[in-house]
Amino acid sequence: MIKKLSTMVLVAILGTSLAACGDEKQEDAAKGKDNATSVQSDSDKAEKDDQSKTTASELKEDQLGMNAEQFQEAFNKAAEKVGIQYRVDHSEWSEPRRGFQIVDIKFDEDYQIQLLGNEGEKDVRALMFGADEMDETATQIIMTLIRTVDTQVTEEEMDDILGELKLADSQEKQEYAITASHGYRFMLRNASMIEFIIANEDDPYITEENWKAGEF
Repeated sequence: MIKKLSTMVLVAILGTSLAACGDEKQEDAAKGKDNATSVQSDSDKAEKDDQSKTTASELKEDQLGMNAEQFQEAFNKAAEKVGIQYRVDHSEWSEPRRGFQIVDIKFDEDYQIQLLGNEGEKDVRALMFGADEMDETATQIIMTLIRTVDTQVTEEEMDDILGELKLADSQEKQEYAITASHGYRFMLRNASMIEFIIANEDDPYITEENWKAGEF
């Protein structure tokens, strides 16, 4: 009886020990799973950030990463967010001219946008905004265009871009101003008329040199 009782106690002790061990293993496994989930989550976030950072740089050098219809939709959403009244109401390409096609967007006599595309392609290569003068509305349209193309831009980065273009809290006027962000090049000419251009930073044709030389 004592031997049987001792055996039962031993089994109970072993059972308790194994149960405790099992609990510890389950606890460790849970911690390991949580850690793995955390690591995976961090890894996914880092991968997503890397993908966001490289989106523009992975574009072909003569693209802005959207077609004309997508530009129209993105601009109208950005315009609503910025709080301007203008909306793009069409996205039809013109007949090709010298190897390029154009979407002419005329808001009124003071503000106009042109989308530039390569002949036979749907993607927007670059865009140009023109205005009679640099006023508050022109600045808001420029901000809207930046947000339309560069969907990653933050408020701080927007302030930096506007500062580089001499549009933010600055009385300084500069005829030619150029800056870049996330693979996009922003060029502003503030002279007798306003000319603002967005192109891929790696575009071999739409460059500072060609721009200043009047090539486009």
